[in-house]
Amino acid sequence: LKAMYEGKKEPSRNEFDEEYSDALHRLKLKGSITAAQEKELLSDTLRKVEYELTDFGQTVLPILDAMCVWGREYLDDQRKKDREKS
Repeated sequence: LKAMYEGKKEPSRNEFDEEYSDALHRLKLKGSITAAQEKELLSDTLRKVEYELTDFGQTVLPILDAMCVWGREYLDDQRKKDREKS
């Protein structure tokens, strides 16, 4: 959601993608699958997928903005209190 909020449409690779890729590579090294099979299976997971918030999904953005403002103010307040204690 954060990435879409920032205007990004492509998700970053995640741990599952990396583990899957590593597992396929190990299978190829063991001779369980061919290099062509590895490439084909990887191409399925590496296809470019773009995500976008719908108009309805974008209605949550002002709420997220307000939460960010609150969080920054809270952290500033906590840091100020911590400095006063020192």
